[in-house]
Amino acid sequence: MSEDNDDGDRMISLDSLITKAKDILTTNPFKGLTRATKQPNLNDDQLVKVVEQPKPVNDQLEKADEIVDGQLEKDNEIIDDLLEKAYERLQLRGSDDELFERLNGLLWLEEADELAAKYHRSTYALVIDSLTKRLGDKRVAELIQTARKVSKTKAIAIKLKNAQMRYWLTSGTSATEVFGRLGMESAMYSLLTHPLFHYWCTYAKRYKVLDPNSSALKSLTTFFGEKGVSELLQYALQDTSSEELAKILQTEQITAWAKNGQSLEDVFNLLGLNRAGSKILEDPLLNVFTRFTSAFNAEHKFDLKTSGATKKHGVLEAVNYAPGTSLHPTEREKALFQLWFVKNEKPEDVFRSYLAKTGDNLLTSPLFTTFLKYTDTYSLNKRKDVSVYKIIRDDYKAGGAVLVNQILALKEVPNTPAKYAAERVEADIYRRLKDPQNPTSPDELFEFLRLHEVKEPAELFQDRMFEYWMECLDVFLKQPNAKHISRSYLATGYDEDALLLTIVEAEMNDKTKEIATKLKTELFKQYAFAEKAPADVLDLLKRNNLRTSQWSFFESYVNDYRRVTREISSSTAPRSHTGIYMN
Repeated sequence: MSEDNDDGDRMISLDSLITKAKDILTTNPFKGLTRATKQPNLNDDQLVKVVEQPKPVNDQLEKADEIVDGQLEKDNEIIDDLLEKAYERLQLRGSDDELFERLNGLLWLEEADELAAKYHRSTYALVIDSLTKRLGDKRVAELIQTARKVSKTKAIAIKLKNAQMRYWLTSGTSATEVFGRLGMESAMYSLLTHPLFHYWCTYAKRYKVLDPNSSALKSLTTFFGEKGVSELLQYALQDTSSEELAKILQTEQITAWAKNGQSLEDVFNLLGLNRAGSKILEDPLLNVFTRFTSAFNAEHKFDLKTSGATKKHGVLEAVNYAPGTSLHPTEREKALFQLWFVKNEKPEDVFRSYLAKTGDNLLTSPLFTTFLKYTDTYSLNKRKDVSVYKIIRDDYKAGGAVLVNQILALKEVPNTPAKYAAERVEADIYRRLKDPQNPTSPDELFEFLRLHEVKEPAELFQDRMFEYWMECLDVFLKQPNAKHISRSYLATGYDEDALLLTIVEAEMNDKTKEIATKLKTELFKQYAFAEKAPADVLDLLKRNNLRTSQWSFFESYVNDYRRVTREISSSTAPRSHTGIYMN
């Protein structure tokens, strides 16, 4: 059997058929065949000559065409029948992966070679045509790929591969359609290691010559969508056997997005990252978005480090540095920062979108550390003060008690990003308590810690959050305006007799004496802010037989009461929302 260049086809003319056609022509020489796509068994040179000839221009030429086509179709039927009978006679089985290694398989190829010589056809085109009708495109391709792995059948396999691809090309079968015929859509995440994937890629390159607008990537997108392709390529990058090809295809996809005018937000949403929530740093598609951000910046000749770029694109100059964290942003974080800045997302917007529902692991979440970096870069770029505490207070669904429990637990661990996060949040709580312009009031913090849900005064001393609140109260009282800042929850939120009695009893216990004394001092301050008349306070002391022992507190209370009422009566402006009496 011949093994000439390409696929070993026998290069012969169609003189015998042309002679039949000439017998009926009275004018004009025969111009050539016009239905090449119906004849996939012709070799390359024959196809080119056929396609280049113009159509017949009169009835006689059309008749000649019909004669030639009719003869070819009759010959095809004869060939198909003979090959089919030979296949059965030699007891071939399509399920046999070693079909072309078997003696009966080689004998069948020899019979195909003889028929090709007799009917002026391509041997391997006949084989492909016959096997495809019996086994289908996918199984034929699998047999070819198996044969390529065996040295003695490799040459045959290469010729069969070329013949199969020519078979598809001459019938105008697109790369997308062939992908479906080969049944690879079910492979998805193992696609790039699928035995037929490289085989199909070869065909996609050949088909692109016929249709320059086609590509392997476009075909994959037809089946899996933009996000699906990104997912399977990102997955394939983890496998050394598919990593190189995955990089090529991913680069092609990302470059196409950048050149087609896709924005950062477009690609972010396309990849489904807008729905990733608190898991966004764990999403492998964030790597794709990060690569796209680099391509986007390159396409727009955009350098993050220049102030001109900042003004033009609304992206922070400080994207490369988060000074407060002592932790430099990763490339993935830089990509997120750029997106958030382009979208003009404030830190509270970011927290609300990604962290509000995190639960009891907020401070240990890597994304929270990312959020802290963003607050630093945002504050630096926008020249705005950002309060992490206030953002958490307003939007953290789990509440202040859950937050503080995390802070307390992380104080006991070695230095980690989570411990740093806890220290940052607590430092901001303290900073807000000491803020001379707009301080956090003890009442606000009391409610944030959900202490208002503790109904019995005696239970306060058993609550770790109350102890923490008292620690924060110490911080608050060190700021200059503390005595002017209204707070009254202790004075109004509990039964006054029960609360005072609880405090007095706690003073008798060495373990709680110090905190009880501080609380009693604060309680009397709050009575003044609640404008509780001295006579009423004196009556409270009398009812609890405390007039003598608590006289110093009563005397202090009278002085505070006079000061508060004097500030109220002398002020022409109402108290601010912080509780400060504005003079």
